[in-house]
Amino acid sequence: MRRLKAWFQRPKRVLWSLLALNIALLLLVVFCGGSGITVSPETTAITEPLDDAGFVDYLQHHNRVCGAGVTAENNAAVLFARLDPAKHGGAPIIAEFYRQMNLAPPHGVRPLLDYDQFLQTLPARPPDLEKQIDYLETAKTRPWTAAEFPELARYIQEYTPEINLAVEASRLPRVYWPGSTVFDWKFIAFMPPWFGLIHSSIGPALASRAMLRLGEGNLNAAWSDLLALHRLSRLTSACPTSNELLVARGTSWKAWQPSCQLAQSPLMTANLAVQMLQDLRELRPHPKGINAQEAERWMCLSLVQAAFREGYEPRHEPRIGLAVPGLPHQLSRRAYDWNAVMRRINFWFDRWEAAAALKPRAARRTAIHALARDFQHVRDTVKDKSATEWFSAGSQNLADSVMPYGFPWSSWDSDDRSDAQTVVLQTQLAARLWQLRRGVNPKTPGDLVPEFLPDLPVDPFDEKPLKFAVVKGELQIYSISFNRIDDGGRPAPWHNSDIVATLPAIP
Repeated sequence: MRRLKAWFQRPKRVLWSLLALNIALLLLVVFCGGSGITVSPETTAITEPLDDAGFVDYLQHHNRVCGAGVTAENNAAVLFARLDPAKHGGAPIIAEFYRQMNLAPPHGVRPLLDYDQFLQTLPARPPDLEKQIDYLETAKTRPWTAAEFPELARYIQEYTPEINLAVEASRLPRVYWPGSTVFDWKFIAFMPPWFGLIHSSIGPALASRAMLRLGEGNLNAAWSDLLALHRLSRLTSACPTSNELLVARGTSWKAWQPSCQLAQSPLMTANLAVQMLQDLRELRPHPKGINAQEAERWMCLSLVQAAFREGYEPRHEPRIGLAVPGLPHQLSRRAYDWNAVMRRINFWFDRWEAAAALKPRAARRTAIHALARDFQHVRDTVKDKSATEWFSAGSQNLADSVMPYGFPWSSWDSDDRSDAQTVVLQTQLAARLWQLRRGVNPKTPGDLVPEFLPDLPVDPFDEKPLKFAVVKGELQIYSISFNRIDDGGRPAPWHNSDIVATLPAIP
C-alpha cells in the first residue's frame, strides 16, 4: 500500500499511465470493432466448422457441402480444367484445383482458345479481323458452310479434339470447382474458371459447329452438338451461385436458337424429330434460381466476416454490391454493429427463400417482384452518394452493399424463360412431326396431345397454352415472355420479346 500511495503521488507518472490506457482502449476499439460477431444461426447462419481463431470457416463448409459425392471420374470440371487457357482462371487457381482433386496436372494438353484468340495466333492475321469475329454471331444461329466462313471452319477443324472433349464433359453428372484459397482470402471468392470457358469458348464452338454440320446436311451430328449444349446448361445451373446460373441461362439460349433452326430444316426426318423429343424429355429439369440462395448467403456473410477481421476497402461504386478486403479503411471498423450487419444480410436472403418457395407460380412471381422492388429502392438511394458517404451511414448500408448485384434476379423471370424455351422447342418438334406424318398444320397445341406430347404445352409466363399463329406462310409457336403480353409473335427488345419458334406452314 505504501508503494502504491507513493506511485500515485507522482502526477507525471499518473498522467502517462492514463494516457497509455486511453491509447490501448482506442486501439482496441479501432482494430476490434465496436462489437464482435457472434456465431449463431441469426448472424453467421451456420455455426460450424470454426477456424483456429473461432470464426466460421465458410470456405471449408462450402467445399464440404458442394463437393459431397464428387470424384475425379464424375466431375466435369476436371475436363474443363484441361480446356482452360488460364485466361479465365489463372494458372495458380488451376494448379490448386488439381491439388484439391488429388490429380497430377496433365501434360501436353492444348487449351480451347476463343475464336478471336485463334485469329490473332494465325501467322497472317485476316485484314478484316473484326468482321471475322462478327461472323461467329451469325454462324451460331443459322446454317452455314466452310465456303461462307472459311476462317471459322478452320478454327473448328483445328480444335475438333478439344470441342469433342467438351461434349464428353457434358455427359458427366457433376461439376465442382472447390472454393479457392490461392489469394489467402478469408471469404468465399467463388469464381470458377470454367464458367468463362463455357461462355466464350465451348458454347460458341459447339453452336457454330452444329450449324456448320446442319449447313452440310449432317443433321444427326448437328443435334449431337446441340444436345451437349443443352446438357451443359443443366449441368452448370445446378452449381451453387448465381455466377454459374448466369452462364447456364446464356448457354441455354445458345442451345435453344440453333435447335429451333434444326427443327425447321427441310431435311428434318420423323425419326430425328422423335429422337430429339425423347432426348429433351430425358434431360434433367433446369434447376431454379433459388438453388443459388444458400451459397450466395455464405459468400456475403463470409465477406462481412473478412471485413471485420481485416478491414475493408470499399470500391468507388457502392451500388455495385461488393466490398473488397484490404488495408483498414479510414472509416474504421468501430463504426459498425457487426451482428446487425449479418442479421440484415440474412433478412434479405430469408425473404428471397420464402418468396421462391411459394408453390403457385403467380404467387411466387408477385412475392419476388415485391422483394426486387424493395431492394432496388435501397440501391436507388445510393445513386448519387460517394463510397465514403454510403459506408459512413452505418451498419445497414454496409450489409446492403455486399448483397449480390441484381439480387434477386436469379430466381424470378430467368427461371420462367428457361422453362418457356424448353416447352416451345418441344412443341415445335411435335408440330414438325405432325406435319411430316399428316401433311397438314396442327391448329392448336391440343392437337399434339397425347400422340406427340404427353401433356398440353403450357406457357410458364401466364400458365395458359402456348400460342399458335400462321403469319406470312409460317407457323409460329410462341410464349408471351417477360412482358406477359401477347404480341402475336412479334420480335421486340430481348428482355420483352415473345419466345418464338417457327415452321414453314403447309398450304
